[in-house]
Amino acid sequence: MFVVLMKHRPEPEPMLDQQRKHAPVLQVSGHTHNGQIFPFNFLVRLQHRWPTGQLHQLSEENFFYISPGTGTWGPPFRLLARPEVTMITLQHQTN
Repeated sequence: MFVVLMKHRPEPEPMLDQQRKHAPVLQVSGHTHNGQIFPFNFLVRLQHRWPTGQLHQLSEENFFYISPGTGTWGPPFRLLARPEVTMITLQHQTN
């Protein structure tokens, strides 16, 4: 079974959960807007351990991605905070 989890806040879900039969293979999150306005991007990096716009490998079979998103929060603009529309292609791998 292949489980994809979409979670707003960019903290990985615990991989070992007794109530869940299958841990997410891929978790996709957002929330940070990558700081949205310079220099807040530096504060986001201090607050959130996982950099945005990168695929992180949590274990051999578990991955985590944080999108910087395209939108804004508060002021309706971005300054030196690249927006992103994330496209993820899933492919079946035969052993």
